[in-house]
Amino acid sequence: MPSGVCSGCGRITNSAVSNWWDTSGKPTECYAAFVDNKWVKGCGYQSADDLTRHIVGKIIAGPPKEQKPEPKIVTHDVDLTKIHTRRLLKMLRTKYYGETSDLDDLVEGPSYYEIKAELAKREHIPNKVEARKARQEKAKKNKTNERRRG
Repeated sequence: MPSGVCSGCGRITNSAVSNWWDTSGKPTECYAAFVDNKWVKGCGYQSADDLTRHIVGKIIAGPPKEQKPEPKIVTHDVDLTKIHTRRLLKMLRTKYYGETSDLDDLVEGPSYYEIKAELAKREHIPNKVEARKARQEKAKKNKTNERRRG
């Protein structure tokens, strides 16, 4: 997009926010001008139509600020025996490390120690290293059994 100095006010503008360019390649009236690294109203802003003023107003305002929604805090008594183990582990990480997920609400209710006690009652879930070792041992056992049969 070509930029140039407005002959009406002497500030820098571009072809998208000025009325027209004469044969010399300079805008004669600008709706927005670029001053000190930000857009400001130009010399022709007041004489512009409503649509142009609306668009220039958005340019001057800049991009909208991104706002993250506040996480919902759910307060209620939770029966930990009915919650899936994976969900309990997420709750435990949230309580211990303060981690939050965009998908989950913050749950106020069971403490870190209550969640830990419930997890202690459940069957152990192997981590990646433990699961790999168990698969290898199972494969080795199956291989040995096939040799004995054959």
